Amino acid sequence: MPFKNQVGGHASFLRFSDKALCKPLDPREKNFYELIATSHPELKPYVATYLGFVNVTYSTTETEGVSEGTPVIMLDQNRHILGEDDCFSPRSSTASEEAASLRGYHRKLQQQVFKDALSPKSLRARFAQLKASTPPAASRSGSGSIATSPLKIFSSREDLERTVEVLESPIFQMSDDEEMKNTPTKPKRAHSTPTPTLGSDPTSTPPTSHTTHPITSPISENPVPENFIPDIHDYNPWSLHCYNNQLSKFRARHDRVHQFMLLEDLTEGMRSPCILDLKMGTRQHGVNVTAEKKAGQEKKCEKSTSKKLGVRICGMQVYKKPTRNFTYLDKYAGRQINILNFKQSLLSFLDDGESYLIGYIPKLLEKLRALHDLIAKMGTYRFYASSLLILYDGAWTEDEDGGSEATGARKKEIDIKMIDFSHCVANADRLRAPGELGGASSSSKPEAGSPEFVEVPYPPTKKGADSGYLLGLRTLIRSFEDLYKELGGGVGAQEKGGHVSKRSLSRIQRVSTELGSPVDFM
Repeated sequence: MPFKNQVGGHASFLRFSDKALCKPLDPREKNFYELIATSHPELKPYVATYLGFVNVTYSTTETEGVSEGTPVIMLDQNRHILGEDDCFSPRSSTASEEAASLRGYHRKLQQQVFKDALSPKSLRARFAQLKASTPPAASRSGSGSIATSPLKIFSSREDLERTVEVLESPIFQMSDDEEMKNTPTKPKRAHSTPTPTLGSDPTSTPPTSHTTHPITSPISENPVPENFIPDIHDYNPWSLHCYNNQLSKFRARHDRVHQFMLLEDLTEGMRSPCILDLKMGTRQHGVNVTAEKKAGQEKKCEKSTSKKLGVRICGMQVYKKPTRNFTYLDKYAGRQINILNFKQSLLSFLDDGESYLIGYIPKLLEKLRALHDLIAKMGTYRFYASSLLILYDGAWTEDEDGGSEATGARKKEIDIKMIDFSHCVANADRLRAPGELGGASSSSKPEAGSPEFVEVPYPPTKKGADSGYLLGLRTLIRSFEDLYKELGGGVGAQEKGGHVSKRSLSRIQRVSTELGSPVDFM
């Protein structure tokens, strides 16, 4: 199933287990994750954990127990996960002990994730979920057809064919474990436009802008377990948009084996994940793109806040306490945000409908400053087209109010994570434009002691660290500093957690805060 909390990006994230997600593998991104893990362990707190890759086959015909287009994992094609071979590329023997320890940590976590997905408890839960989520004969109002394609695991093709002899439906159902949790205060998802359905036409108009109206249509006429409420409307519209596009592409390739990256689920343990997806930097095109792609990305940067602020909003999901709904903003709406209202758009991410959650800002600033200091030391790296996620759980304030149980062992602390490294480079100092090598071939052997230069269409134009990314971080730091100060952070009467209730502000204060002033990007 698609990851229901995807707020941005192009590639669809699928649910692998309750701790891990998978996305189509890009070799450049895979290599960059491995390089970061081995060469820069200090970045670990700020980067989503890479857990290796899995091989996935999409069925081309309707087989017993498996519908056409279903992504299937064959265990005999994924022995590298459970075996002894390290899926991380071998590194120099001079690698630091810290980096070696980090690779060991990733390896153990990787194996644990895969074994958890195959545990009897998980398999029984998925079978119960599959039985409960079977749609009624009559279609739901406004939902269209729902051609779900959950991720399944089989040990071999023979096992796949024998599955129907054991169960009416396959037990190796890889879908959303979060749905199996008892969530009596589970929020509804709000939508202002028709929600895309699983398997629907990917060329249809994508979801846009904020949402305000809760879905009230019934889920099913069939009785379902009390602790399970499957509903297509529980998904972020952008998740379904990406999923349908991705599914269409893979179905067209027939019975080929596709590789997927395994990444940690950054929302694990959250009941109501609030996510802000920020496209970082003043440059969004990679070093090997076409002239057409370069021109298109430069145009987007010019027309959005990317060029002047070094950051733009490309996705948002926020939980609203009064309605127990989520509101959304996608990348198309994000491009309409300008330098005049950028700061107030950040404030909307900390607005739960009752309070401004500025109590999270001090810890957020601490992490942004620390990340800025680390990136500033990485002089040969460029994080082109990468994103920075800011995450917190909308249920935390309900826990503080005593309205529900605690969210578990997860630390109640706002977090930031770097993702999407397909266009990033680590050798900016060795990249040269065509013609800059004095006519020498890029494959010619360099003189002893000199660096090996690589010819690319559009190499970095500035020396030193990624100035565009650093500008974006400084913009975020200044913006959140201003918001904290404007709302009286750290002084006066505040709610538990340091947040500010809207009711405690005068009308003039609220208007002034929400209109605000443009961020200083100089």
